[in-house]
Amino acid sequence: MGEPSIGTDVVLLGRAHLKYLLNAFALLVPAVLPALALAVARRPRALVGGPECRLLAAAALPLALYALALRPFWGPWDWDLFSATALVLACLALRLVFELAPARAPSLAVACIGFQLLFFGVPFLWIGTGAVREAGPFGFQGFDYDLRKAGTPPPERLAPWL
Repeated sequence: MGEPSIGTDVVLLGRAHLKYLLNAFALLVPAVLPALALAVARRPRALVGGPECRLLAAAALPLALYALALRPFWGPWDWDLFSATALVLACLALRLVFELAPARAPSLAVACIGFQLLFFGVPFLWIGTGAVREAGPFGFQGFDYDLRKAGTPPPERLAPWL
């Protein structure tokens, strides 16, 4: 198997892996995990309640298992691998919100979408209008495709993100 590298040194379900997953989902659909947790806490059998929820839960289960089993090979550049999982979980969360609180569902959905726009969407768009500069793990200057080679330690600027 060889020595670990930046793309293979993540222990599945270890601290770094869970940090990576939470970061990916916070960027993609930040309101989904709290909405799902709240819905399941209020009604534990909500995921199998109606036919729509069963369908979405059945679609989300293999994607969630995929997200938990996938070892991010490119580190912070692999966030897009979880976009399908995030989309299905967002649909499931929205459906659960509408089932559990039909009268308040539109305002809760607007609050979730507003949260995403205010804290993630608008800042990303705003950053895109500024001057290009290297920041965090997403800068491309100095991106090295050899990071996946065995025994390659992460660069200093990537280490806190992994």
